[in-house]
Amino acid sequence: MPTHSRSSMFFASSLMALLLAAGGFGYWKSMHDRLPEGLYVGNGRLEATEVQIASKTPGRLAEVLVDEGDKVTRGQLLARMDTRTLEAQRNQAESEVLRARLDTGIAAVAASRAQVSAVGAAITAAQAEVAMLTSEIDDSSLRAPIDGVIQLRMAEPGEVLGAGGRVLLLIDPNDQYMNLYLSASVTGRLAVGDDARVLLDALPDHPLPAKISFVAAKSQFTPKEVETRDERQKLVFRVKLRLTDPSALPQAKPGMPGAGYVRTAPIGWPANLQ
Repeated sequence: MPTHSRSSMFFASSLMALLLAAGGFGYWKSMHDRLPEGLYVGNGRLEATEVQIASKTPGRLAEVLVDEGDKVTRGQLLARMDTRTLEAQRNQAESEVLRARLDTGIAAVAASRAQVSAVGAAITAAQAEVAMLTSEIDDSSLRAPIDGVIQLRMAEPGEVLGAGGRVLLLIDPNDQYMNLYLSASVTGRLAVGDDARVLLDALPDHPLPAKISFVAAKSQFTPKEVETRDERQKLVFRVKLRLTDPSALPQAKPGMPGAGYVRTAPIGWPANLQ
């Protein structure tokens, strides 16, 4: 037999063996990855509660006291708007109050009830102006409403912001969750408080314990960010899995993709989810 014929037969045999091995491995993996009856999975992304720190009134940003990644506590001063104009207006309003006490004394000496009444109204209006300006000055000090971590710094000192201008994005690392979108046949057998698991792509050996905290009462089309167009055509129900101990694995960060697992039957968790 010519040498080239033997080489061709050897190559064909090797290729056939390789294809059979690949097919066998694929079949084994599909059987190995198949979920047991009563266990369901959905794709998602780890998220955390977010709070926008923004200006209430238009003005110039005077200072930002924190950086991205800083841990902050509730009530901590994070940033401050320029209040010089407001403080000047308040000083003027306070002067008006003082002048209207003086006018009251003059009116009392003159024994004019009409004058006393008019001056009393002026005092009330000036005091209201002082209170309003004091409130605006207080609101210009941007404080943390919760304990959290600064995720984004979106404005810098000197920038002029409109009402509602965003300065910082604060996240609550103690409230992390994943939203899944599952069929009615699955969600109909789930309840708030049921155990669940979250497995992140970046941390496949560290399943995160969770509980179902929300099951939607109304179906929706799968959001556009979820994988394929065929999946987005389906009507699904949103299921929210909240981590029960988000501080247990500091490497788990909001934004990481992964999968969430739920049970519709009283079965044990597979070894990779325990």
